[in-house]
Amino acid sequence: MEGNEKTKEQLLNTLEKMRRGIAEPEASEIELTGVQEGLRAEKEKFQTLVEEAPLAVALIGEDGHYKYVNSKFTEIFGYTLEDIPTGREWFQKAYPHEEYRKHVVSTWLNDLKHAKRGEPRPRTFTVRCRNGSDKMIYFIPVLMESEDHCIIYEDITKRELAEGELKKHKELLEELVKERTVEITRANKELQQEITERRRAEETLRSLHSELQAKKDSLELLNTIADRAYGSLDLQTVAEQAVASMMNYRQSPFVGIFSLNEEARRLEVLYSIGLSEEVRREITKVPLTEGPNGLAIARRMIVTTNAIMHDDLVETDVKKDLLSKGFKGLISVPLLFQDRVLGVINLFFKEETPVLTDLEQKTLMNIGKTIGLAMANAQYVAQIKAEITERKHAEEALRESETRLRKLFEAMPEAVMIHDEAGTILHINDVGAKRLEWTVKDLVGKNLREIIKIENAALIPDHVRIARTNGSCSFETTYISRTGRAIVAEVNESPIELEGKGVILSVARDITERKRAERQLAYIATHDALTGLPNRVLFSDRLNLALAQAQRHQQRLAVLLLDLDRFKDINDTLGHSVGDQFLRVTGKRLKGLLRKSDTLARMGGDEFLFLVTEIAQSENATEVARKILESFQEPFSVEDHELRTTASIGVTIFPDDGSDADTLLKNADIAMYSAKQRGRNNYQRYTSTL
Repeated sequence: MEGNEKTKEQLLNTLEKMRRGIAEPEASEIELTGVQEGLRAEKEKFQTLVEEAPLAVALIGEDGHYKYVNSKFTEIFGYTLEDIPTGREWFQKAYPHEEYRKHVVSTWLNDLKHAKRGEPRPRTFTVRCRNGSDKMIYFIPVLMESEDHCIIYEDITKRELAEGELKKHKELLEELVKERTVEITRANKELQQEITERRRAEETLRSLHSELQAKKDSLELLNTIADRAYGSLDLQTVAEQAVASMMNYRQSPFVGIFSLNEEARRLEVLYSIGLSEEVRREITKVPLTEGPNGLAIARRMIVTTNAIMHDDLVETDVKKDLLSKGFKGLISVPLLFQDRVLGVINLFFKEETPVLTDLEQKTLMNIGKTIGLAMANAQYVAQIKAEITERKHAEEALRESETRLRKLFEAMPEAVMIHDEAGTILHINDVGAKRLEWTVKDLVGKNLREIIKIENAALIPDHVRIARTNGSCSFETTYISRTGRAIVAEVNESPIELEGKGVILSVARDITERKRAERQLAYIATHDALTGLPNRVLFSDRLNLALAQAQRHQQRLAVLLLDLDRFKDINDTLGHSVGDQFLRVTGKRLKGLLRKSDTLARMGGDEFLFLVTEIAQSENATEVARKILESFQEPFSVEDHELRTTASIGVTIFPDDGSDADTLLKNADIAMYSAKQRGRNNYQRYTSTL
């Protein structure tokens, strides 16, 4: 090898001397004679060196014809000067494959274009020899002053093979070194991954918890007000309970509820906490064409004043009294019932009014509607009780009272009925009959047990007893309409006398939609908003339930963790909208691969979890993994795109790979990352050596 390097150096030095000798522009006759003799000597030395050199040498003219090849050239390639008279024949024979030949010719032409005289531009190409063998050749082309090219060829095939073997031994040695440190590296990586996942999970849980807590607080407040407001049919009690429930809402220390006197177009104080008599009097004196309360009633929406001092909406006298008591902010919430405004709730603040979120705005409006409905019910029930009481004085008054009672029945916005203590329906209004999809005539005479869910019907005697003992009874029940539709209702029952007999007055408010909203909130908490699939919370619940069942029945189950390969490329190139739609389409395809008893969940990002229950053997789980990978061979149609991707899957089996949910999920994650490291588009079963 050292001999070849010395020979190449000698050839290049000789060529350089010849080039410089030829390049001398002028010389004296004596000098010229000396130069010519030197050139002759160098030429003879060059020819001897070329013929004896262990390297192949060729001289190519400016016109592309080969002028000379040495014996080593023929020995290495098998070609003589007659075989390759021009560069065309050389390229055709030495590079028979067209694409590779184009690459070589392109490289050669580029080198020629930028070549400088005497400056070698070495290259390495694979050459087809005359005997059909391929050799790795190291080319050193040199452009001479005569515009000829002198090319030195060195056969480095054996050296390349040796270097390849050396590289293999080096890689083997590196692999042996890696094996010594792989446990530490893996442990560190697992620790980092666990820390990252834990932080990510904690952030997600904090965000979810904050959102759910806000919704829970709003729902609890609404339910509390509804329970308290509907716990009594007395208007003053409804007002007191509503104000008590609203105390300290958003740190409001003073609350007042005012009913609307529609005839006088003035507000009347029902109940307040923390407000002086002067402030209440000034508020009730203000015409409803002015002020925040007037605006809230007119617009049927919440009106907020952040700084009473600078708010022109607040009347001068009211402003003076409020400021003297230290008030700075005010929120006015209309109390609504159908298309009517029954009054307002005022929340007063010592500091500036807090900015309400959308959820708080909706909550306050729902509170206004709830209190408004309770006030309406209380007003109607108060009128009904008054009418029934008056009927005791005279038969004529009784007939008039019954007439008014029927009118009130029909005017009530909720289902109202009168039944005896045995549950037989004596009267019912049109609203109640329509909700139950019967006529009034069909329902009168029926027993409540015929229109109430069986498990609720058994409680009828208890409700009657409580109403008799306490004066009223509030509860939830489920009615069944004529077509079988379930109607969830909030019922308030009070004992009354009718025609000298003790009966029960029942007012039922349809809360089916509210219950549906509560179920929707529960669904949001346990399902992925993007794909509609179960989220990690619901998946964990189902996994723990499945583990308990598997332990009890000595069954096996599998947990598979799937990560989409290079999903980030889709987001980065096509945008997050296409990425989100791709996740939905992927989730739908994956769900179609599973049984009804199995569970598919989205972990977040581009990860999906599979719970496969009641598997007979481990191969059943790996068969599911193979089926999932095969499903990715078909492209995904997303908008106007045909997208292709692959997936990496980690597989764990209970009880082989873990006995609890956390261990199975952690080991599935380890197996999935092993699949990633093995080139993606595969699945890996967890083993303790991963």
